[in-house]
Amino acid sequence: MHEYLEIGKILKPQGLLGEMKVQPATDDPRRFAALDFVYIKRGEVYKPIRVIEADVRGGLVFIRLEGIGDRAAAEKLRGEWLHIDRGHAVKGDPDGVFIADMIGCAVEDERGNPVGTLRDVLQPGANDVYEIETPRGLLWVPALKSVVMDIDIDARLITVSAARLPECAVWEREPLPPPSI
Repeated sequence: MHEYLEIGKILKPQGLLGEMKVQPATDDPRRFAALDFVYIKRGEVYKPIRVIEADVRGGLVFIRLEGIGDRAAAEKLRGEWLHIDRGHAVKGDPDGVFIADMIGCAVEDERGNPVGTLRDVLQPGANDVYEIETPRGLLWVPALKSVVMDIDIDARLITVSAARLPECAVWEREPLPPPSI
């Protein structure tokens, strides 16, 4: 498990006083307003920086950080990720699971048949969608309780319903029919 979690990516400076526009990597960008500090990774070291102000407008976060007082200083951070340590991270999922911990977990059905490996969690709207790498290609599965039966981070295993997969999962491309000989 990672000690630090990505919470947003700095897109660009906003204005002349060091404010930056951030694309949040959280399901609730309003969490930024409660942060006292964030971390920016420098090499293998996470450097804490105090948050002066954070505001959400149009689904984006506008943030001012201590020591970043003008547009030139903000420009140097363009493309950087903001992080938070686990101790200060808010667990949005009712089961207290972070997406970062789920990535790379094996996915199998309730009978123990392997499905693949979780590659990403997409957040298009109403519910998350699990992107699973399988021998057959990518499979997208809605993160519904009727489909995802269990997430065991310690065992690095996600269990899905074999009966529900054909009803609601979507393949990257339809499998090719067997060659006719």
